[in-house]
Amino acid sequence: KRFVSASARLAPLAGVAMEVSVLSAEGIPSGSILSIRAGNLRRQGALPAEKPIRFAGTNLIDASPFKVDIFSPMGGARVVLKPTSETYTVDVGKGGDAPMKLNIKVRELSSDEKDGLAPQVSEAKQQKKEQVMNETHAYIEEHKIT
Repeated sequence: KRFVSASARLAPLAGVAMEVSVLSAEGIPSGSILSIRAGNLRRQGALPAEKPIRFAGTNLIDASPFKVDIFSPMGGARVVLKPTSETYTVDVGKGGDAPMKLNIKVRELSSDEKDGLAPQVSEAKQQKKEQVMNETHAYIEEHKIT
């Protein structure tokens, strides 16, 4: 199947940032996932990628190693979660001649465990805030706004 919209085009943005646009993709199975690593940052999304993939805080020099991966689904299944069960065996299809199964544990976090997540969320918000501030500062300097 052909996806219109994987030759990667890199376009520098204001300040330190870059984006990758998927211009076309051929021979890639439907439902595949595009994964791009630019330096220490990784972005993933479903193909066809209709919007550019942006890497804030990365420029073309810092984007090395630059790696493009395509992940294709090998199987999948829907699971009905039950409040009385934590473990599930998921039959996700066949890999060659053998069935593929995945044993998983799904549970709700306790209050103490949830508290441990708060710093990660606030850190992500702080990073986003700093990114926006840096991009705004770069825009103001580039356009000589006082």
